[in-house]
Amino acid sequence: MKNYRTLILAAFSLMLMIGISACNKSEGPTNSSWSQYDAPEWQIPEPDNSPADIIPATLDKPFDLVPASEDLRFCDNTGMYNMKKFRERRQFMPLAKILRALELDDAQKAQVKEFMIAFRDCHKNAMLALRESEKEIIQPFNEQRRVIMEALKNGEITREEAQQQLKQLNMDLRNALQNNPARLAACEAMKECRRTLLTSIEGILTPDQLVKWLEWVSKLPEIDCTKERQ
Repeated sequence: MKNYRTLILAAFSLMLMIGISACNKSEGPTNSSWSQYDAPEWQIPEPDNSPADIIPATLDKPFDLVPASEDLRFCDNTGMYNMKKFRERRQFMPLAKILRALELDDAQKAQVKEFMIAFRDCHKNAMLALRESEKEIIQPFNEQRRVIMEALKNGEITREEAQQQLKQLNMDLRNALQNNPARLAACEAMKECRRTLLTSIEGILTPDQLVKWLEWVSKLPEIDCTKERQ
């Protein structure tokens, strides 16, 4: 009987140990370096020179660009990375895995963060230039809308005819934004921001880290700005 109790106690102890081990595994990694590079401030979106999202013209309001705060092409530190729509639309440079593999020290981490801030500023300047070109494209379309509204006011066209003309105008504006030549310049500017970031990180690495980094960089796909415009 004593031996039986001993076996029961041993089996219970073993089960308890397995249970504790399983619970610990379910908690996930406890090393902060495992997940810190997945945080928003460490993520770098790839260039996006897609046409602007616009506020379509109606009988009540003219054409306009969506506000800069809602422009998903921007890359900044305002928390936009946490927006579901932003994350679904944008592609990100796969930096997390390589940064973990490099085992950066604290000084290097601080430097990389500064490089990323500079990258976002560079990217923002490219996007602001693109938005300015888009505002210029919108102006003549708003003038055409004004002519339509004047004709409606004077009874020269019906409300339905005005709405149909505005519908066509909306389509024409989207085509004009799609064919905006400034999109190519914006893409090239954003690619330069990307190159500067990668070169800056490369410059602070040790010889051993540099081997891993250069291998990773060599596998990054090249961005074709002419295809980005399609």
